[in-house]
Amino acid sequence: MGNMTGFRRSFLAAATVLAMAQAPFALAEPISVTGGAVQLPTSGLIIDLPVTQGQPYKLSGSWALNAAGDLFDTRDVIDEFDPATGALVAGNWIQLGYFNAGGCANLLAQMSHAAPVIFSETLWGEQWSVLNGVFDFENDLGRRPAAALCRENADGEALLLQHFMVDQPETLAYPALMTSVRASAVLAAASRAYSANRFGDIQPTRRPEVKARGEGTPARRVHLPKAGLDVDLPDDGYLWLLASDGDAETDMLNRLLPTLPEVSVEVLVAGGYTCSEMIASFDDPAMRDVTPTGLPDGWIASPGVVVGDEIELIACHDTGADALLAGIFQGTDDRDVSALAPILNAFAAAEVR
Repeated sequence: MGNMTGFRRSFLAAATVLAMAQAPFALAEPISVTGGAVQLPTSGLIIDLPVTQGQPYKLSGSWALNAAGDLFDTRDVIDEFDPATGALVAGNWIQLGYFNAGGCANLLAQMSHAAPVIFSETLWGEQWSVLNGVFDFENDLGRRPAAALCRENADGEALLLQHFMVDQPETLAYPALMTSVRASAVLAAASRAYSANRFGDIQPTRRPEVKARGEGTPARRVHLPKAGLDVDLPDDGYLWLLASDGDAETDMLNRLLPTLPEVSVEVLVAGGYTCSEMIASFDDPAMRDVTPTGLPDGWIASPGVVVGDEIELIACHDTGADALLAGIFQGTDDRDVSALAPILNAFAAAEVR
């Protein structure tokens, strides 16, 4: 299965107006949830689960970043148990993002299931690419029947749901596997939450039920090649990844934990300009009141710009003889950037190279 890419957008800087931005389920200590509205710890999705009778679900999450800081994956995990015996009967993985395998067809084709069968099916009012196969956990669970369901939105983001029947032998017939998939309240709830854009901010790396599986860490030094800055990324509860788009005119960092809401920050150093000069260049009358709030000390709010169908909030920091600009994408209506204070402060404190 492919990793998720760190690349969400490829936007030019707003400032160019001046002509110059494997574990069985998860290596974590799960928390018990009995049902109701539940927020998934790495994606940020808020799903509605049926109330269990006597045996709670186990909720956990995990993520991995390689040492080079350019390959990333994450998943939320909901385990289900037999209410009479307490035995684990099914595991569910919920993953979403931009997978480097490409679309759903390529993603399912690259998965490691034995005896795979891939087809299309409509479930919970959505069209899915579905894989039925046998998954090898390479531990005491051994080989178990498993299904993977994938669908994409208009922007190319994919929702991948995986369902593992760990109480059944690998010889289970695929129609029985699909009967379990269709009846899964967990998968249905995840699909409906994603369709409804139901999510909230969360700090995954500070959650006790979330574990890191890789060598990379959230707090690390990255070089922004366009801005010429060495930035010490903060341990802010999130995970930031530098977008690897060599053709872009700016540096873009994408927040990959949590997956939703999508947040990206574009960085540009305007050499020889002051913030006052830069802010004066943003002269769209319709955007004069579209400014970020909750900025840390030293940052000045600027009118925003419209890029495609998104709003880019602009903030500026005078740094020596240059103006340091940050363009923030976090949805159409959200102006509060206080949660981004640690990374904005990291940009302001960055070393020039």
